[in-house]
Amino acid sequence: MARPFALIFSLSLSLFAAESIQQTFSVEQNPGTGTLRLKQGDKEEVVQIGTLEGHYALGMFLRGNRLPPPMNEEFKDLLILQTAFGNIKAKHPGLVPQFGTITLASAGKMGKLKTFKLRPPMGREPSFKDAGLLLFTSAKFPLEQNDQDKLKGTYIAKSGDVVLRAENKPDKVELPFGEKSLTFNRQTIRLDISGELVTPFNPQDMRITGRVEFPVYWPVSPLAEKLVMDTAAENLSPLGSGRATSQQKKRDVSGQKK
Repeated sequence: MARPFALIFSLSLSLFAAESIQQTFSVEQNPGTGTLRLKQGDKEEVVQIGTLEGHYALGMFLRGNRLPPPMNEEFKDLLILQTAFGNIKAKHPGLVPQFGTITLASAGKMGKLKTFKLRPPMGREPSFKDAGLLLFTSAKFPLEQNDQDKLKGTYIAKSGDVVLRAENKPDKVELPFGEKSLTFNRQTIRLDISGELVTPFNPQDMRITGRVEFPVYWPVSPLAEKLVMDTAAENLSPLGSGRATSQQKKRDVSGQKK
């Protein structure tokens, strides 16, 4: 079985990949802002977050005790922030929908200013408190690529820092979902990122730096929490058991019959 921190990391890779999630949070209209720089040797890729450039950042707060098992026991006292970085489909239909993810775990509230230490997902795990995981690939990766190219181009942080800062107070929003509406709290946060990235399939390390601001949500209403938790359970169910299509999940949450 994968280690708990690796499991929570896998959740961030799949949670925001659901098309229903991206549509609900309108990433095209509210993609966030900022700049990320990925430097490897003499090569540098600059990713501008925003509507014009077609890249987005989106975050979700999750309470550890509400996660699918076995993560709910390992993270029961922690607050988890899942952040995804992706391409807006209308702007980049031929590119990967998601090119980066950051997972932050905190034993307390993520207040006005907090620093997280980045570490590998499969390393020693004496404590999850104030730890961070980061995975990135090129935002220019084509949607159709073989597994070998995916592995060679995917980098995980071995060290570094992520500094979180809340930019405003949270407000409550109602988001349409089918014939229902979902209630979330929403807040803008800023992340300052600096880390060293590695992959066993490429001898040359990569460095990431940048600052991004984007909306972060956490579910308030029962239907909102059901959407998030159903998506998490679907993507982490053992051997795919209990999985459903996105349309089936959408009908379940919105209260419609299958």
